[in-house]
Amino acid sequence: MRIAIASPGGFYCDTTLRLECSSFEDLYPNVWITGFLDDRLVSTLALSRPTDGFETFVLGDAFAGIDRSTVAVRSIYELGLTGEVDVYYAGHFGIDDVVLRDLPAVPAPVSMLSFGIGLLLVARIGGRRPVAARTRRTSRIRAT
Repeated sequence: MRIAIASPGGFYCDTTLRLECSSFEDLYPNVWITGFLDDRLVSTLALSRPTDGFETFVLGDAFAGIDRSTVAVRSIYELGLTGEVDVYYAGHFGIDDVVLRDLPAVPAPVSMLSFGIGLLLVARIGGRRPVAARTRRTSRIRAT
């Protein structure tokens, strides 16, 4: 499985470490990717990767053969953490280029043969004109 994710990161203020929260500087895994096979959970990956753009993750053998996947945001409260959270940083992410399985490549000779046959058919059909257009009748008028 391959997926590209852009996330500003899961930042929160851990109130077990501070009495007062003035900034959100503690990082937690806010993006969760899960893989299922026959509706059974088989793999989970938790991420906290603050980036400015998309970052591509190639998920290994744990995600091989899955037939369904979810990508979700988890809050600090779902994870049992105590503190305050900045919703902008923790509450959204971007996702792009999701590939569950790579499709097998079509062998070059087969695809080239199909392409060549298609070109020949187009040339043959495209070069034909209707019968009426091929036969010209011209009438000559003799001047005497």
